Amino acid sequence: MGYRLVIIFTVVANLILGLVGYRANNRSATHRLLLSLTIIIAAWAVSNYFSVISSDPETKLFWVRSVMLATAPSALVIYLLAITYPKEKIPLGGLKIIFLWSMTFILMLLSYTPWMFPHLEIRDNSRFTLTPGPAAFLFALNHLLLIFASLWILFQRYRKLRGLEKVQIKFFILGLGLTTVMSAITNLIFVVFLKTTAFTVIGPFFSLFMVGFISYAIVKHRLLDIQLVVARTVSYSILTFVLLSLYAGLLYLIGNLFFEASSPTQVWTSAVLAVILAYTFQPLRRLLERYTDRIFYKAQYDPQLLLSELNRMMVSTYDLEILSKNVLQKLTDTVRISRLALVLLSNGHYGFQTTLDPKIQPFSHMPNKLLNQINHYLSKHDLLMYDDLPEGRLKAQLRHYQINMAVPLRTKEQYVGLLLVGEKASGDIYSEKDIHLFEIFSSELSIAIQNANAIEEISKFNKKLKEEVERATEDLRKANQRLKLLDQLKDEFVSVASHELRTPMTAIKSYLWLVLNKPQKNDHLSTKTRQQLERAYQSTERLIALVNDMLDVSRIEAGRIELKMEKLDMADLAQAVVAEVKPAADQKKLQLKIEYHPKNKKHYWVKADRDKIHQVLINLVGNALKFTPKQGKITILLSQKNGQVITQVIDTGKGISAEDQQKLFTKFGRVSHSYVSVAEAGGTGLGLYISKQLVKMHRGDIWVKSKLNHGSTFGFSLPAV
Repeated sequence: MGYRLVIIFTVVANLILGLVGYRANNRSATHRLLLSLTIIIAAWAVSNYFSVISSDPETKLFWVRSVMLATAPSALVIYLLAITYPKEKIPLGGLKIIFLWSMTFILMLLSYTPWMFPHLEIRDNSRFTLTPGPAAFLFALNHLLLIFASLWILFQRYRKLRGLEKVQIKFFILGLGLTTVMSAITNLIFVVFLKTTAFTVIGPFFSLFMVGFISYAIVKHRLLDIQLVVARTVSYSILTFVLLSLYAGLLYLIGNLFFEASSPTQVWTSAVLAVILAYTFQPLRRLLERYTDRIFYKAQYDPQLLLSELNRMMVSTYDLEILSKNVLQKLTDTVRISRLALVLLSNGHYGFQTTLDPKIQPFSHMPNKLLNQINHYLSKHDLLMYDDLPEGRLKAQLRHYQINMAVPLRTKEQYVGLLLVGEKASGDIYSEKDIHLFEIFSSELSIAIQNANAIEEISKFNKKLKEEVERATEDLRKANQRLKLLDQLKDEFVSVASHELRTPMTAIKSYLWLVLNKPQKNDHLSTKTRQQLERAYQSTERLIALVNDMLDVSRIEAGRIELKMEKLDMADLAQAVVAEVKPAADQKKLQLKIEYHPKNKKHYWVKADRDKIHQVLINLVGNALKFTPKQGKITILLSQKNGQVITQVIDTGKGISAEDQQKLFTKFGRVSHSYVSVAEAGGTGLGLYISKQLVKMHRGDIWVKSKLNHGSTFGFSLPAV
């Protein structure tokens, strides 16, 4: 009875392990092969059981041959499991795999033939003699070679793996190795080579090694990623047991206490209980899942959800200190890390931007030499895991500073720094999911740090630029104040100098005029002397005009000109100007006239300072006299339009080029391309500038229209009264 229970337990344990793994991921080749192996072991255990309890020689031989048939594919499945783990596809191509499949198929065909076991002889109730055939030796050789090849492949992979996957494959090798080796010794080597069946009865029990080690790795180290399935299976089992017990208990209690068996009321009661069962199933299931998750799948998190939250934090701010503190705190709380530090590298120097839990040998006390060693290691590897390092100085220092993992922070352009990770708060090792999370997070964090550094550099540049602009602005302000002061001093100097110059120049002009126009008796001037005195007189006039213009400019720019506004008729003013300049016009034989538009209008009233507007008009007419050749024509045209009295001086000179027009109305603006030379024209270059300022003071406008060889028109407008 005890042997039967052990066989049942062996079969059930293997099938549960295989089915749970298959349910977790039925697309994975590893999970499918594990299910196949557990089915083979279950079939072997059942066949072996019947071969043991059978007393008839023919029946016992049949079940012994069934054992060979059931176990014939096991070696190949173990080999495929070794070369596949943990991939999702079984490598079925290649001559070697085809040969192994063919050998397995041949052994299965030979299982029920005398080539495997010719005959069996029972000696007493508990012992029998089994004679192996040639196929049995081939069976043994095939199994031993494949099993040891499988263990060698797994061992080589174990040496190359790291972290959690290395721990997982260690338990996988232990369970599979003990099961296959012990089973091969008891049920293959002893039978085929030593020709004894005394130990075949315990062969299937060794499969519990595999079940035990793999189950432990599933629960403790998440082997095959089916820990959650285990939790769900346990929760559903408990839920089913609780609900069935509750339903059966209520039905039994109600039926025995209140109703007769099979009464209609009891049927209705069963229906009501079924409804209650349906409505209470989901709430109870969620409650049990919560508790089973705490036991089997505690401290779990969704990597995609965590990465999404971390990304949202990283784009929410460009302040590097706030960014690093927030994301590292979130990472620490969710993954349950004891401590975490971000080490930034800038110009060959390390800086600990954020360190969490710095009380126990803080990361910030790490020497640069150790950080350089870590960076040197990371330059050749994607990750540094403490468990993967051989014993040495680097591992000893990592143990001293309690560093379990170092993750490089690099982008395509530069190496940003590294992430130092302490142990988990739960004491567990880091899983493949954790490592994959850090690999993705490190790339995104590197970009975020690079962006934050760029923003900080731009901010520093802007701050520096702002300071430079403010400094330059202050310098310009001081320079402007100094220029204003110098300009004021210049105006005062010009004003004083002009006043001082005008008095002697006026005296010189007066004496020259007396000499030229009122000669005394017996005073006779030679022709040459008279010419020289006339030139001196003209130069004195020009000099006095220059002084007067400079005084006007100085007063205008200093704001010292006062306007004496009165009602003024521009027609009267134009007539006065014509009368004033007519002798000069007659001397050059120029036609000078006034025109009105419309012709019947004789008065053009404005409110203005008569002397200032007279100065403007005399400047414009004077320029026309200078630049209009003999036999030419000068017209003063008066008109009124849109509330403005417009005065235009039109001449028939050779005009002014567009280039020269830009110089007009500016200080010392002289026309260089006129038909009259500068020496002949004379003038100070200030007349039009003064005219423009005076017109503006009257809220008017002044302009010029001219084209080479077509004459010029100077005009200004004043508000009409």
